[in-house]
Amino acid sequence: MLSFVALGCGGRAELLGPGQGEGGQGGQGGQGGQGGQGGGNPCQEDGTPCQDGSACCSGTCENGACGPTACLPDQAPCTDASECCAKICQNDRCGFNQCTPDGFGCETNADCCSSNCIDNTCGGGECVPDGFSCGELLKCCNGPCQNNICGFSQCQPDGAACMVGADCCSGSCLNGKCAIGQCTANGLMCSSPDECCSGLCSNGVCLGKPCTHDVCVVGPALDPGCGPCIESICKLDAFCCTTNWDGLCVNAVDSVCGLNCGECTEDGLPCMSGDQCCSQLCNANGTCGPLVCAPDGKLCQTASDCCSKQCSNGVCGPPQCKADGAMCASAGECCTGQCSDGVCGPPKCKADGAMCASGGECCTGQCSNGVCGPPQCQPDGKACMTAGDCCMGACTNGVCGKPVCQPDGVLCNVSSECCSGVCSGNVCGPPQCQPDGEMCASAADCCNGQCTNGICGASACPSDGSVCGDCVAQSCCNQFQNCLNSPTCQNNVQCFLTCVAGGSSPGPCFFQCVNSPQAVQLLVCLGSNCGQGVCF
Repeated sequence: MLSFVALGCGGRAELLGPGQGEGGQGGQGGQGGQGGQGGGNPCQEDGTPCQDGSACCSGTCENGACGPTACLPDQAPCTDASECCAKICQNDRCGFNQCTPDGFGCETNADCCSSNCIDNTCGGGECVPDGFSCGELLKCCNGPCQNNICGFSQCQPDGAACMVGADCCSGSCLNGKCAIGQCTANGLMCSSPDECCSGLCSNGVCLGKPCTHDVCVVGPALDPGCGPCIESICKLDAFCCTTNWDGLCVNAVDSVCGLNCGECTEDGLPCMSGDQCCSQLCNANGTCGPLVCAPDGKLCQTASDCCSKQCSNGVCGPPQCKADGAMCASAGECCTGQCSDGVCGPPKCKADGAMCASGGECCTGQCSNGVCGPPQCQPDGKACMTAGDCCMGACTNGVCGKPVCQPDGVLCNVSSECCSGVCSGNVCGPPQCQPDGEMCASAADCCNGQCTNGICGASACPSDGSVCGDCVAQSCCNQFQNCLNSPTCQNNVQCFLTCVAGGSSPGPCFFQCVNSPQAVQLLVCLGSNCGQGVCF
């Protein structure tokens, strides 16, 4: 037993625990001796890398891996499962094949089952794996598209509930769910033989092969693949699996595995087979007694069937939803509850010009006449540059629609039709020129081309150019016109002006000469507006 000395743990009895070297069944208790106390760091399990046997639980390091024999570590080339420490040989490699099928994301070629990772996608493109929906725009990675499903049958995609491996496109049904080319290792729970890499499912546990005898009975060495308890004991004491299953091995069943070999095991305690249990029932959880609840991964009908109180798609455990961007066949597979064009997530918006049924489909939020984008013409009330922008063909003051009133220059019948309120000559707007007598600012405003003192037309009192003449025309025109119509007035005014010119004062001259009412009005106007020194 040189390998146990190399561990620095003394004899086999000390390796397995205190008091286990004191004679086992069949009188073989003297094999172990009374070695020293163990110590040091935790040892390495078989199959893990090593440099020498001192680091290994089995005390043996061969070909760079811990193990009692020259077994091969995971990913080492193999031809048979017996060569591998994990007792699994898939695709000529020890251990599980964790490759990714075409159509799913990857980082390196080694991630892909096809060894081809292009643009972070196995297979070199956005293809659809077997079991998912396909069509003209969704091509299948591995085969034809029949009845809008990739593959030759209605197989279940990875993650869907299954009963047997034949239900799954991957051919693997693991714990009630389709898996990506995986099988269940020995010692893990199972519901059918096809889940197990060994093809053997006993009492809900995958086994490498049947144990040749019960663990509580002394006999030939047991294969570590026939149960997790045996595997654990053999990692501590290779003698149990290479030479004989002696009394020390039987004693280890209690100390290492927690099983009771002396009497039947009560319900709820660990077991390997039903004959160890008082109830003669060892359930799928590896405990004696009926299965009270199903663990995650087992089939269920309602949440009450499951220990986790969650039943999703007929399988115990929380729902295994897919993140946005993952391939999907239905909205129920996606965490967001949306499956658009075979991909989890909301649908992509459509660019202007694409067909649409509602504005929500379009990136602009507008769907006009079944086409994404704003309408081709603007309705009345919308801004416009030209009449061509408007559906009604009318753009008034930068707004689509006909005006309420007619602008200047448009034909009219009455002034109320015109925005300016003026209808002149059946045309909206003021006339082009002002007639005589209307106010003006310049001669251009007047029809006769004359604007005199702000009034269109020739002056009725033309000035002689003198200061007095200008004042008469500006302030006393009406009185001047009345005087022109009266010869008496003219004589009175002539007399008055001659008298004043002779040096007399205006007052005596007024009383001396004026007796006509028209003359009185004119001279009073001149005296008030033109004053002395202007006209007299």
